[in-house]
Amino acid sequence: MAQEEIIFPNNIRNIRLANGMKMTELARQAGLSLSAVSKIEKGVRRLNQKQLLNICNILGCKLSDIFIKESDDVAGQWKNEIKRRLNDNEDSGLKVFGSGLRKIRQQKGKTIAQAAKEAGMTLSVYHKIEVGQREIYKNEI
Repeated sequence: MAQEEIIFPNNIRNIRLANGMKMTELARQAGLSLSAVSKIEKGVRRLNQKQLLNICNILGCKLSDIFIKESDDVAGQWKNEIKRRLNDNEDSGLKVFGSGLRKIRQQKGKTIAQAAKEAGMTLSVYHKIEVGQREIYKNEI
């Protein structure tokens, strides 16, 4: 099974739990979906500066507290998980499939946004397929 690539290792979950806050409460206060907060905590969803500052405000922490530092105990765990997910995606052939899909799209002269729309997918989902971070299901082919 394909794993989404970790792009934002962070301490948000640990800080939230230390504050005794449920994920649903953070989502509500931040104006985000529960799914978005889950992906943020797993490191597979980026945050813009405004969202980062808002989450820091809600959690009562500094921006620097959010980021994983090389010296943190958890840094090694994040690195290992990132490697594992990338290897899983390489081994499954998703990178090769995505690369072929991108080549066909480019030959047709379509932007990624056009291809996503024509496929009935969000830009984010389509992009993840092209870069080999998400598998494609039979009904999506």
